[in-house]
Amino acid sequence: MRRSSDETEPAPSALMERLARLGVELVRWPQQAALRSALARAGVPRLLLVEADDSPPNPIGLAEDWASSPADDAQLIDKAQRLLERMAEYASVAPTIGDDRVLRRAEASVALSPSEAKIVGCLLDHSGTVVGRDELEQLLWPDGHVPGQRSLDYVVQRLRRRIADLNICINTSRGRGFVIYVDDR
Repeated sequence: MRRSSDETEPAPSALMERLARLGVELVRWPQQAALRSALARAGVPRLLLVEADDSPPNPIGLAEDWASSPADDAQLIDKAQRLLERMAEYASVAPTIGDDRVLRRAEASVALSPSEAKIVGCLLDHSGTVVGRDELEQLLWPDGHVPGQRSLDYVVQRLRRRIADLNICINTSRGRGFVIYVDDR
């Protein structure tokens, strides 16, 4: 079905084209909160344009920055370029977990529960390879009394949400266990 001439989409602005070439998406905050979440899950760098009466979200993800609206094109392009530079620097740093149960990567950090810290530590020690469910369950419940059939899955699910902004991904190897990948783009 064709659109009538009055329903055509406006041509993209020079700013939007330049941001697209950089690989950065412009998101209006808070109106496009759902888009921000979807782009974050996909690992797309985001530049949030925060409305004058609103505050930027807290926390700001590692793959995003913000500017107050209205902002001029030069300011937005500069912020986008600095965001990409920061991401490149960040990607060169491997994540570490300390005795304090804080997972760190560059300037970013996430405090983890004792169970989450044990799982991340084990998975990072075997980065890129599958760690068996039995091994992880033994790590969390050394007495062999696993609280429930899906207990490990619940801990991993919580952990995935907490570390997503660090560009660390835990995948399930169905029936076998879990594998961690660190995004080092």
